[in-house]
Amino acid sequence: MYGEQHPSVATYLSNIGGAWRALEDAQKALQHHEQALAISKKVYGEQHPRVAASLSNMGGAWRALGDAQKALQHHEQALAISKKVYGEQHPDVATYLNNIGDDWRALGYAQKALQHYKQALVINKKVYGEQHPDVAILLNNIGAVYHKLGDSSRAMHYCNAAYQMALQLPGMGPDHPETKLYKGWLDDVSQPASEGKQSSHVASPSGKKQKCVVM
Repeated sequence: MYGEQHPSVATYLSNIGGAWRALEDAQKALQHHEQALAISKKVYGEQHPRVAASLSNMGGAWRALGDAQKALQHHEQALAISKKVYGEQHPDVATYLNNIGDDWRALGYAQKALQHYKQALVINKKVYGEQHPDVAILLNNIGAVYHKLGDSSRAMHYCNAAYQMALQLPGMGPDHPETKLYKGWLDDVSQPASEGKQSSHVASPSGKKQKCVVM
């Protein structure tokens, strides 16, 4: 009906990529997101939110494949487009800043991760208010970085803030997977330094994994 080069085709390819990502086949996810990107660039040009979304999704796939450097490159491109289209204060900008924070964290640059998480937190608080799931995610991510840096007091402050928020947010509560994730982090950072271990918990825009941006 539409042929190969149509926005709907790009959307379906992106959705299939997201499904492969959920099935933990990042290579197949990457292939589909690459195809979606090529169509979106042809249809919309280089500077469009759907191009940014495909770049971000590719970044998430590269991150899942263990290549944080390529993930960072794609997320930075997505961020640049989003800032140009929307300006500095937009949820997509916050999402891409958070993803870049995850990439820097994976690359071992805790201070750069912290910088990007805090920028994202400021935006999300301005857009959503103080009580929102995306605010809780960033609070926890910031706490996790402080834990990595050995700042137990700040780590506990931020991780506890994320956990307490998740307990109170509508639709979440103590049995929600993200609430349990934050509780795991809080338990970890509450341990004395000599007893603590590097947590296996990871919080990103969708909880355990970076968000696959819906087109």
